[in-house]
Amino acid sequence: MFANTLEFIDAEKQLIFFKQLSKSLELYLEYDRGREIFCSLLVNLIRETLDENLLDYADVLIEQLFLLTTDYKELFQRLCAKFFKGILKMKRGDPAGWKEAQRVLSILYELDHLTLAKELESLL
Repeated sequence: MFANTLEFIDAEKQLIFFKQLSKSLELYLEYDRGREIFCSLLVNLIRETLDENLLDYADVLIEQLFLLTTDYKELFQRLCAKFFKGILKMKRGDPAGWKEAQRVLSILYELDHLTLAKELESLL
């Protein structure tokens, strides 16, 4: 779904990649194609950091994704950011996170994006 290849890179190198990526965020804010690529990378990195319970890194990446997803063209990535924020809250013990994640899934199901909804739902 996300053309995810990060899982093939060991966790230590992913963190190095994360740090380098974070430094270049501002460069991509003004370029549509750059934003698109950066958003996809962030979605992949966030999923990996949540899977590895690197919650502080996930939190920073989610905020970066929110900064990038201000246009209608990034709607899916914005929904992912909201979903991941819910997952992050759940992992930190906040029961409100489940409701936030479920709201995103409801939107995707209502819009008949079943494959995307099921992919995200598998993270719960």
